[in-house]
Amino acid sequence: MAASTQTKLEIARSSKQAAAGEADTADVTEPVNAPELLRLGKVVAIACLDPASNKYSWHLGRVQKMFRKSSGKRGRDVPFIEPVLYLDAIESKVKVVCNWYKRDAKSKGYTFTYNGENDATPYSLENALGLVGLALPRRERYDLLDTAQGPRLDAALQLTKPSEKPGSKRTKGEEQQADTARQVRQTYSAADLGMSEPSGKQRPPPRKRVRS
Repeated sequence: MAASTQTKLEIARSSKQAAAGEADTADVTEPVNAPELLRLGKVVAIACLDPASNKYSWHLGRVQKMFRKSSGKRGRDVPFIEPVLYLDAIESKVKVVCNWYKRDAKSKGYTFTYNGENDATPYSLENALGLVGLALPRRERYDLLDTAQGPRLDAALQLTKPSEKPGSKRTKGEEQQADTARQVRQTYSAADLGMSEPSGKQRPPPRKRVRS
């Protein structure tokens, strides 16, 4: 993690499960459909890019500290401990410091051990793929509470990569969002957009303005 730099991510979130506080497991006191909250002890997936190998990957970290911008002119990072809605935290560009998990190399699936690299770098939630729920540990190994979330995180990571279109400065996710927005616009008629239908008559050329 220490050698990695963060990528700019779309706010396309894949996590529908939450992680618990100090136990790193699901909080059974939260309703299933409750809004996702960011708080100390939550587990979050962060997308990173290793500049040496140009390799993209995501890592799980348990939140130990949270920072947000102060209201002053310079807007320095100040710590806070109050829970906040996850999407609001993304919008506010909250940063988190985590203790990191490590993917279990012996496992074929999405299994982790709680002994990742010692990296105290504050990571912006702009680089987060979602909150992650972990099941109770078995022999000091943690599985995803929602087994389908692993492939969703893999897919979300792909959207952070640069677009393959020549000359484009967007990411694949930004290109996908633009394509979707364009398709939506094309489904609306002129009346839907509050515009009058074209009459079919040719418009006269614009009048020339003569300075007096």
